[in-house]
Amino acid sequence: MNQDKQDIQYLRDIAKRHTHPAKAQSALDDLDAVHRQPIRRFLSAKFKSTLTSEDMEDITQQVFLKVWEQATGFRGEGTVRAWLFGIAIRLALELVRKRQRHGNLLERYPVPTREPETPEQRVLLEDRRHQLQAAIEQLSPRDQSILRLRYQLECSYETMARQLHVSIGTVKSRIHRAKQQLAKRLSDLGIH
Repeated sequence: MNQDKQDIQYLRDIAKRHTHPAKAQSALDDLDAVHRQPIRRFLSAKFKSTLTSEDMEDITQQVFLKVWEQATGFRGEGTVRAWLFGIAIRLALELVRKRQRHGNLLERYPVPTREPETPEQRVLLEDRRHQLQAAIEQLSPRDQSILRLRYQLECSYETMARQLHVSIGTVKSRIHRAKQQLAKRLSDLGIH
């Protein structure tokens, strides 16, 4: 059986996850084994200067989560691999747009998105991370948790509002306040 026919069978098996969960999980594992590295290489080629290797790994993981949730979404208009690449590129572009739209948490104190190339750059990056962590630890627990939800876990405003039992407007104002407090702490540390 050629790979695309096998991939289509995997999707059919995954689509039956509610009635045959073990078979669906096995099919997802097999699909992952075949396509994880090609997806990573594709993302690396397209987004090398924009995304970190951790971002690419997260996106790849999200691709297979989407496949699990939406296996019936494949319409057969191309190969399964092309469909997976399409999911990956949409997720990557969404992450890039989100960072541009909301601004990086570190907009006043940028940390490069690419891996450092020299030992000196690695030391400087690690130093910045320690300084940022020290500034975050000076924030109130509420400010720390709102920043972690938004920027480390990348929760949507809606998800945060549900988790915190507050309105979306309250979430936005808390994020804004926490970012102001963080900027002040960084400034107090002499980081501009």
